[in-house]
Amino acid sequence: MKKRVFKPFFAWQIKKEEDWLKQMARNGWILKGCRYFYYYFEKTNQQRFKYRTDYEWIRSKHKQEYLNIFQKAGWTHTAEWLGWHYFQAERENVCFPDISINGIAKLRKLKKMKNQLVFGLLLAFVLVILATITVILTGKLSAVMVLIVSGLVLMSILHLIANISARIVQMQKEDSLT
Repeated sequence: MKKRVFKPFFAWQIKKEEDWLKQMARNGWILKGCRYFYYYFEKTNQQRFKYRTDYEWIRSKHKQEYLNIFQKAGWTHTAEWLGWHYFQAERENVCFPDISINGIAKLRKLKKMKNQLVFGLLLAFVLVILATITVILTGKLSAVMVLIVSGLVLMSILHLIANISARIVQMQKEDSLT
């Protein structure tokens, strides 16, 4: 039996997402894939899985090398979406190495995500400008709808950038205290 669940998580909610995936496994649902905030599960009798996520954009020629690091440590790569990699391991069969990344690497990854979001922000901004020009020139209702949706996308990306920036500042402060 298969199941699809819509559940949005954001970059700063890694632990919450991992805990939710673990709870789904306890209920007999193991992760098989994810796309656009949809998680795809398959029913199983095995319920003892732990999940970890890692964010890394990898070129295809380096991907197998990256995945081998986790596989050698006892983790199975179960899903990938927009640079996020999902790994699972059976509790009894593996001693859990700390696959989480150190503070410096995590900061680098957050900054990389932020830069990618800034690029998305620029694209959304261009879309808003084009929609505004279309509204001014044509006055069509469909152009107004595009403008509204574009504005919402723009605000969402700004919100994500603000949250990631706040997390970066927080991590830099924690790093300077140690």
